Amino acid sequence: AACALAAAVPKNSRVLDACAAPGGKALQLAAAGFDVAAVEKSKRRAARLRENLERCRAAADVVVADAVSHCRDEAAAGRLYDAILVDAPCSATGTARRRPDVLRSDPDLPALAATQ
Repeated sequence: AACALAAAVPKNSRVLDACAAPGGKALQLAAAGFDVAAVEKSKRRAARLRENLERCRAAADVVVADAVSHCRDEAAAGRLYDAILVDAPCSATGTARRRPDVLRSDPDLPALAATQ
């Protein structure tokens, strides 16, 4: 997804990577010369994202926030993104099929779908 976006958007464009942790796509975008905002809702996952960016010496702004709220705030301030990459978390149903031991005792699939 990051490669396709990189081919479609001019270098130095302002790009938002939503649901960014652990940071693979943000790293690719930063390395390709984009101004990257890596948005992650989870503080724990954002910490891992920061670690990965620092380890690879990649320049990206890590934002701990809900991506929709963040975009609204940025737009209200007149700061728009040229492109947005969304790789939403999945419900892991494929993993559960292969490894049923990873299932939670009461998976709330409607809530997971709403999160996506």
